[in-house]
Amino acid sequence: MAFSKEQLLLLNNLIYQVSQDEFITGNKPRTVADLIGNQRFSELAEGKNVPDMSTSRDWKNLIQAVKNDPKIMNLRIRECHVDNAKGGGGGKSMVLTDESTKEAIVLFQGTATEEWKDDFIGGNVADTQQQENALAWYRDACEKYNLDQYDVTVTGHSKGGNKSKYITVMDDSVDHCVSFDGQGFSDKFMDKYSDRIAERQDIIENHNVDYDYVNLLLNDIGETTYYKGQDVGDGGGNFLENHHPVSFFKWDDENGGFSLEECPDGQPAEMKAVDEFFNSCLRSLPDQDRDKMLLMIYNMVMCGFSLKSNDTEKVMAELNDMLNDPETRESLPYLLAYFVRYERENPEVARLIREFLKKSGREDLCKIVDIVEQILNEGIKIEIDLPFNNKIPITITFEQLVDLLGKAGGVILFDNWISGGKILEKVRQAIKDKTGLDLTEENLEGILQMIPAVREDMDKIRVEKDGSDRKIPSKKSGASKKPAGSSSGGHHQFRVDPEIIRSVLTMFSALVSDLHQSAEEISGAGEKIRFMTANTPAIRAATARAAENMGKIESRTKKMSGSLDEILKLYETTERGLCG
Repeated sequence: MAFSKEQLLLLNNLIYQVSQDEFITGNKPRTVADLIGNQRFSELAEGKNVPDMSTSRDWKNLIQAVKNDPKIMNLRIRECHVDNAKGGGGGKSMVLTDESTKEAIVLFQGTATEEWKDDFIGGNVADTQQQENALAWYRDACEKYNLDQYDVTVTGHSKGGNKSKYITVMDDSVDHCVSFDGQGFSDKFMDKYSDRIAERQDIIENHNVDYDYVNLLLNDIGETTYYKGQDVGDGGGNFLENHHPVSFFKWDDENGGFSLEECPDGQPAEMKAVDEFFNSCLRSLPDQDRDKMLLMIYNMVMCGFSLKSNDTEKVMAELNDMLNDPETRESLPYLLAYFVRYERENPEVARLIREFLKKSGREDLCKIVDIVEQILNEGIKIEIDLPFNNKIPITITFEQLVDLLGKAGGVILFDNWISGGKILEKVRQAIKDKTGLDLTEENLEGILQMIPAVREDMDKIRVEKDGSDRKIPSKKSGASKKPAGSSSGGHHQFRVDPEIIRSVLTMFSALVSDLHQSAEEISGAGEKIRFMTANTPAIRAATARAAENMGKIESRTKKMSGSLDEILKLYETTERGLCG
């Protein structure tokens, strides 16, 4: 591939500022040099009208970097397309060609205003409408511009990266795919297209900023490299700026020189923790509830976009709106309940998520995490006023607080009788003293509505322990050519085929999930038995035994899967040692 990731990254920044109008008028630009000579890019080169989450220095350097590269400047612009098809969200894409080398670049803009929701819909379907639109346009462009005669690279940032990967999996005409902070795909996509992914993922590159929040979404495919995000916060975006494509650039000077600073340790631990937590939570839900959870996460991201600095009051207002929204009212308690159970089984997760929030400039959300952790581990410590200025210190544990708040009507009467209505006020004050977070009466009202659902969800949640991205072995991976059972030098040879083991592990993972679901269905059926006959006790006992036996089979399958995984790791470690 003649075009480097640096050249493609420059183009991925430019497309955000390309106006549709330029391609509607008769004076549309013929080359990239024509494009950056127009008024919009001239303003950017002068540091004027700079978009949010970037600086004038960024754009001065970026335009200069493009001008310094004759290969980019001479690219011929064949088409600029806007997705206004059915279900489209207005995302732009371009076809550029280098006639001297017969290379083509198909470039997809990142998430347009009307495309964010489609990103989250993709968490529970194999194909989204906007992915299918992108593929249809790409195939039309291939035919229109005879791209089969070119070496084709598809590339994009954010949703553009996702579209690029989708097209690469679906269409053999793509020779290279380079994604920048593009999100991944649902478990359903991984299942439906596992064969295509195995065949095509070796030509996919992912280049991600270390603290970007979009590349975390769902299962990624292809090889991934992480880079240190630059100038985070200088453009006023804080957390949001991590996703701006300009954050890749480490400017060396004021003349467009730059480099990309790789992270030697790959993805930061706190980002991986957040990724695995959300994967785990989504996998614990049935389809319909998963859709609602994805909608709530979408709303949370939109809340993040509306807040460009720490503003605890607005954060609490947004969370309160979610509690009062019929669509997200059910999901928010489940997410909190799941976090509680997940934290108890994975004690490091709370620390890592807090670290993630701090590094992302969201200290206000850290305060909310502090409240959850305090209630979980210490409860709420308050003092009860007694006659003659005496005070009794008491600690309300998490379970007691759930009971207290979950019985809102009764507790208010009890509170008025025992302390003159001061217990809940003291809880509010204790939270404020510990975290600085001043909860309003409206906030408490929302919590009072939510806590009973949290308690109910906690009783039925089973944590999905594997929240890592699904991986599909590549069909192009090499394997030993020596057949099993052959001999050499009079010694019997033993061969381990890692591809077979990985395939079996994938099968076991699906089997464990099916067994788990079957056990829950059997248990649920037993709980629904309401009729009374002489055989009812025996039927209930048999149902309970069946659920228990199914659970034992699930446990043994997990153990066998663990043994195979250990064999695979030992084999790969030994193979690396032998091969140096």
